[in-house]
Amino acid sequence: MRGGYGAYDNTSVYNVIAGNMAQQPPFAQSLSVSGSVASSLSLNSGFLLASGDTLSSTYAIDPNYRIGYAQTWTLSVQHDLPLGMFATAGYLGTKGTRLDQQFIPNSVAPGAAVSLLPHNFIYETSNGDSIYHAAQFQLNRRFRSGIMANAGYQFSKSIDNAGTGGRGQGNTPVAQNWLDLAAERGLSSFDARHNFNLQSQYSTGMGRRGGTLVNGWKGALMKDWTFSGNISVRSGNPFTATVGGNRSQVSGTAVSNTLRANATGLPVDAAGLLFNTAAFSAPLAGQWGNAGRNTIPGPTTFSLNGSLGRIFRIGERRSADLQFQAQNLLNRVTITNWGTVLGSTNYGLATSAAAMRKITINLRSSF
Repeated sequence: MRGGYGAYDNTSVYNVIAGNMAQQPPFAQSLSVSGSVASSLSLNSGFLLASGDTLSSTYAIDPNYRIGYAQTWTLSVQHDLPLGMFATAGYLGTKGTRLDQQFIPNSVAPGAAVSLLPHNFIYETSNGDSIYHAAQFQLNRRFRSGIMANAGYQFSKSIDNAGTGGRGQGNTPVAQNWLDLAAERGLSSFDARHNFNLQSQYSTGMGRRGGTLVNGWKGALMKDWTFSGNISVRSGNPFTATVGGNRSQVSGTAVSNTLRANATGLPVDAAGLLFNTAAFSAPLAGQWGNAGRNTIPGPTTFSLNGSLGRIFRIGERRSADLQFQAQNLLNRVTITNWGTVLGSTNYGLATSAAAMRKITINLRSSF
């Protein structure tokens, strides 16, 4: 039985904040100019200020901003089994506190009256939080008689109202309605409810049944080959139904695809469809959508990869390493994304897929 607890500060956020603050006026400014035969560019004319509001800030941070942190706790039980196997069952929990939240002050929904206050910047606070729970199960077979295998399954769920900013967790999303930040609470963008993985390896010539006693050309042919394979089945990350467009402002930062759709009350799942497109509709002009974040289940992904290799010894100092590697061995079409923007041409349709089968052969000689 094993257990542990840890608390970790998000100290790397300083670099992000400093970079965002520095990449805006008056510290940084971008403009585009062009010349012609009649009006050529020079050092005097090429760096003039562009017309318009070029001194507006694009990013601001709460003066009371505090560094976020995550608490992690885990508990697992392991037990030996016959035939060189052992099983592990465990629980993993993580709670994020004071996570980054971003919104645009005084922004309004498309179609509403535009505020006269030129708040055209993204405002960052540390009022977010998250919670993650995972049940984990593993069955392992130690390397014995040339065979090794490891099977693992995880059932998990993650909820947050802000971007957690960790590895593989994406960037901090900009809130839809800056006056209703509670509506941002939903499934995390990296949430994957089910995750199954199976790894195996077989090496020939190991053990009495593996041909270890075979000599001559038969032994030279069948020994020392290593076969390995990996099967992965994973629930897809959730998506949000949006209606595109930018929130109305005087000018400045344009944040698109954050206006959510309205939920019609129909189920999101529908037989024969990637998801039920009728479950969402466009909100009225000047209104925010009432559909939640990440309410569309993503596509389940499947992958089968394998490899075959052997090292041939040639004398005492020379050898040749032959490796065959295959990705998506079955050449199975696996959808990875679909369109969730209402009114777009790909709404409700698959938009991307995993790579097709790829076989690589490598031969390396050492001397």
